[in-house]
Amino acid sequence: MTADKKQKVLIVDDTPENIDLINGILENHYSIKAALNGKKALKIAQSQDPPDIILLDIMMPDMDGYEVCGQLKSNPATASIPVIFITALSEIEDERKGLDMGAVDYITKPVSPPVVLSRVRNHLELKRYRDDLEAMVKEKTAELLEAVAARERIESELKIARDIQLSILPRTFPAFPDRTDFDIHALIVPARDVGGDFYDFFLTGENHLFFCIGDVSGKGVPAALLMTLLKKLVKVKAMEVDNPAEVLEFVNRHFYADNEACMFATIFCGMLDLKTGIMTYSNAGHEPPLIISPEWSVRETRGANGGAVGFEHETQYENGTIEIRNGEIIGLYTDGITEAFNSNNRMYSRERVEAWINSHKPHSAKDLVESLYNEIKTFSEGSTRGDDITVLAVKYHPGQ
Repeated sequence: MTADKKQKVLIVDDTPENIDLINGILENHYSIKAALNGKKALKIAQSQDPPDIILLDIMMPDMDGYEVCGQLKSNPATASIPVIFITALSEIEDERKGLDMGAVDYITKPVSPPVVLSRVRNHLELKRYRDDLEAMVKEKTAELLEAVAARERIESELKIARDIQLSILPRTFPAFPDRTDFDIHALIVPARDVGGDFYDFFLTGENHLFFCIGDVSGKGVPAALLMTLLKKLVKVKAMEVDNPAEVLEFVNRHFYADNEACMFATIFCGMLDLKTGIMTYSNAGHEPPLIISPEWSVRETRGANGGAVGFEHETQYENGTIEIRNGEIIGLYTDGITEAFNSNNRMYSRERVEAWINSHKPHSAKDLVESLYNEIKTFSEGSTRGDDITVLAVKYHPGQ
């Protein structure tokens, strides 16, 4: 899709005034189509120029929105078009029914223009990303099938895939050279050419640092593709809300909907207020971070622990808070650290990590990340590494 080609929105409502209202909110950003009834909406959706998203009223004569949505989702040609219900029906049961039928969102009337614009933008961005990802998968699959007989070419393709995968992670350090109130560093080493671990971090405002770390079940290309999707889902929502639990619920809902391979992922999300030192966090089955004081004592986050994403459609997550003190380091890692084995088949374990911290006394985020990786590499020398290794550290020093 070219940058100047507007995405297409189909508004379906039997009241022209409602169509005019939604059109006024979206017309400067998208190409708008409209339908006054369900039959016309289905005809447009099944045409040679279908919409990228459908905003669908429920209460319409002849064919209501539920029936329209059902027909869209049962037709392979239109099943992937996201549907947002916009309706006066505001009961929880109405919303649940709409989501169960395959809608991606539910907005009640009277609508808020910023909410409509934000929801449409987010779901169109996700659709575009899915379309791009599917196209990339098809393209890479075709290339790999063509190269089955040539081992050297396969290895070359996997190296390229590794480079592409790693290129989407922030890897330039120092990441924020103009900031003196915190420092951040990270490292990822896939067990194979590509892997399922990921991390990300970015500022969501002048004084809020969002960071996350995740681990997709499985190895190789399937895990790498899902890792790419999950990282994007996390960022899309985290840029919209300062609420790690809500981010995880959003990620889980969209990941579960497309999770035909029945894979899962653990994710930890944290939001650090750089003014107060308060870290708000939520955990989807991941190892909790280590909070390391300048005296090298270790404390942990408590609570806010939910299940891994991908198991259930409506998993609920909670937020926890902890005050990060001046000079403390937040250390995050995947189980490639704690589940590393040595040549005697002994596992490294979290207890060894804490003991290593007390003996090594890391002074910076970079020192923690790089030295811990070297410790694991030395520990597991002579054995086969079975999992990706990822470490991320944030040091908070507001007084500097």
